[in-house]
Amino acid sequence: MATTSDSTGATSSRDQAADRGAAFFDLDKTLLDAVEHLAPGRTEADVLYELLLKLGLDLCVPIEKRIEYLRACKPDVAALNMSSMNYAKYSRRRKEFVFKAVFENSFDTIIEFITAMNEIGIQPEHECFDAGHVANVDPLIDMGLLEGPLQISLVMGVTGGIRPTPRNVEVMADQIPGGSEGEHNWQCIGISRDQWKLLGTAIVLGGNVRAGVEDNLY
Repeated sequence: MATTSDSTGATSSRDQAADRGAAFFDLDKTLLDAVEHLAPGRTEADVLYELLLKLGLDLCVPIEKRIEYLRACKPDVAALNMSSMNYAKYSRRRKEFVFKAVFENSFDTIIEFITAMNEIGIQPEHECFDAGHVANVDPLIDMGLLEGPLQISLVMGVTGGIRPTPRNVEVMADQIPGGSEGEHNWQCIGISRDQWKLLGTAIVLGGNVRAGVEDNLY
């Protein structure tokens, strides 16, 4: 419960929460100031550093600004979303959207990110929220912009994307160039508790297991 400040001018818990929120979304402070903590000369035996470029729920940060972060941080991996889509969270209890937005990822946008990542030496993580998103890597491979093995993530359970079912894991995995047991690395990302019912299918089909606290705690 939020408290109010008293006559002494003490900061309210609401103000403290607002300050924490402002700091969280100040990428110039929270991200760029932390670059010095990244160990130079990292290898595949080390923990890899991945940069997400959505900036919380603000999906309209200019491309130039996001590429600026890539050049400054030089992460090992960076998320690359593979198509435009409605991107939302819906509450059945409240009968309303918690948030909703159009997430723009045209081929022009994707190509601009890939060009910058190739120049900097960053491995793209191709985040695909529906079956057609996976197929969008095909022309980019044919153009010579991408070379295998790719890192492909099948993201399931986001409102606006594909439903999180084991059958849909198979459908999406079938779209990976060369098939689910080909040269490319892939994983299934299920939002929250949906992750559990998808992992077994992904493993059987040749996918990797994802664990972490971005979308799930396991």
